[in-house]
Amino acid sequence: MLRFEREFHQSDFEKFKLCPRMFYYLHVLDVEAERISEIVFAGSAMHTAIAKAHAEKLWDAETLFAFFTEDFERRVTEAIARGIDVRRGTIDYEECHHMLDGYVKQPWNRAAEILLSEREFFFEIKPNATLYQFHLAIHRGLRHDRRYKIVAARLSGKKNIN
Repeated sequence: MLRFEREFHQSDFEKFKLCPRMFYYLHVLDVEAERISEIVFAGSAMHTAIAKAHAEKLWDAETLFAFFTEDFERRVTEAIARGIDVRRGTIDYEECHHMLDGYVKQPWNRAAEILLSEREFFFEIKPNATLYQFHLAIHRGLRHDRRYKIVAARLSGKKNIN
């Protein structure tokens, strides 16, 4: 498992609060800040398009895809303007269109309400001498007919023996 290999400093917490995912990429995975894949921007634009669909009850795939494309290109353009080298040509627009189309066609997605979007939680459990640390990243949590569903999430953890 990958982990942060040094002590946390106040500046690390400030960077983490600003953007946990970017902190993870830069300081845990050691991805260079000057270069970034457009996949990162496509994922963020996809989540934004889905959030827009729910917030505005906008269930037209063509309109959402146009919004996704505009948001994605805006993110790439802003990164390039900041001097970040964005590797292009890795996104399949047809695949993104197909994903959005499939999402809006599902009746439970239309009826659902987004409760959480892009949230991260950290917690520890220490039942005895062993400390368990967990990181939960929820990309989207929905509620439909009084049922709750985590659509996309990642849980990671580590065990420390004291």
